[in-house]
Amino acid sequence: MRPGTVFFHTRFPFRDTPEHGKKLCIVLNDGSIGHYVVVKTTSKQHRFSATYGCQPPPARFPAFYLPLHTNTFRKDTWVQLDDFFHFNNGEIIVGGLNGYIIQQFLLPKRFLREIIECALLSEDLPFSDEDVLKKALLVI
Repeated sequence: MRPGTVFFHTRFPFRDTPEHGKKLCIVLNDGSIGHYVVVKTTSKQHRFSATYGCQPPPARFPAFYLPLHTNTFRKDTWVQLDDFFHFNNGEIIVGGLNGYIIQQFLLPKRFLREIIECALLSEDLPFSDEDVLKKALLVI
């Protein structure tokens, strides 16, 4: 997968529950380090602002808002930047082959760049992912 790939995961592993669910996710790096840094999205506004772009700290839940009119997602969408996930390359391949990870589209580079820049402002970004995302910015 390439940075900016949006995929639908039908067995997304939520952190705080043993349950799995359906999520649209975005790949932020190229996987060359053995895993992909992935963020999930939501179309539910309940805890986010409806102002385009980066919603960094001090926002309680950092996010990046892409309104419907940006022609990226089919609904107003918030990229959730308060939780970052790692999927190793094998998980992505197996998920694709078994049909529970389904590539949808590639985000335009300008949106991907803005999302990564916003992610770098998140206090929830693991230190180990900071350099990964900075390097991803260099090749976008």
